[in-house]
Amino acid sequence: MVPEWNACVIGPGVSCFHNLNRLALPTGGTMMVFGLAGGLRSEAQTGRVLQIHSVRNIDGSILEPTASLSVFGIGGSIPSAVVACVNDVVHSPSAKASLAHRTGASLVDMESANIAQWCLANNWKWCMVRAVLDGPNDTLPPEIMNWCDQNGKLNVWAMLRSVLFHPGLIAALRWLARANRIAGDALRSVLGHPVSILAKSH
Repeated sequence: MVPEWNACVIGPGVSCFHNLNRLALPTGGTMMVFGLAGGLRSEAQTGRVLQIHSVRNIDGSILEPTASLSVFGIGGSIPSAVVACVNDVVHSPSAKASLAHRTGASLVDMESANIAQWCLANNWKWCMVRAVLDGPNDTLPPEIMNWCDQNGKLNVWAMLRSVLFHPGLIAALRWLARANRIAGDALRSVLGHPVSILAKSH
C-alpha cells in the first residue's frame, strides 16, 4: 500500500505472529504497525485513519498499546478507536453491525491481537495506526481471503481464478483498487511521508 516506506509486510491473521518470528528481531524494542482495517461504525468510512486505543480479541481479552506514535516523530492528533480482532473476514454490513454491537469496536482486523501478543512475548512496545479500506456499509467479496498468501503477498492467480468463475467480481476489484488508493493516500497524509523508522531496538 505504501511500498516507498520499506516497511516489513507481516502477513494476514495469525500468520503475522509466525512471520514476526522469522524476522529475527532482537528482544526488546518499539514497533509501529500500520495497515488496513474494516470499518464497523459510521465514523470509520473508507480513507479514515485512526490510531488504536485498544484491541478486543476474539477470546474477550483487551490489549492496549504500550508505546506512543510520538516515539516515531509523528505529531498531531489522530483520532483513536477500538479494533476488534477476528479470525475471518467480516464481509457484510449486517455482520459488521453485529460485531460492533458485541464488542463496542469501530474497526475490525485480523492481526492486531496477534501482533500485541507477539510484542508481549518478546518485550517489544507497540503502537498501531489503521486506515479504513471498507466502511460499515461496504460488502467484501467472500473470495478475498484467498487473494493473499501467508506472507501478505497478493496471489494474482487465485484472484484471477475467482474472477474467471465469478465475472461480477470485476466491479468489486475496481472498487477495492480505488479504496486501497484512498487509504494509502490518507496514511501518507496523516503519518507524513516518508516514515523513516518503523521499528526501534533498545
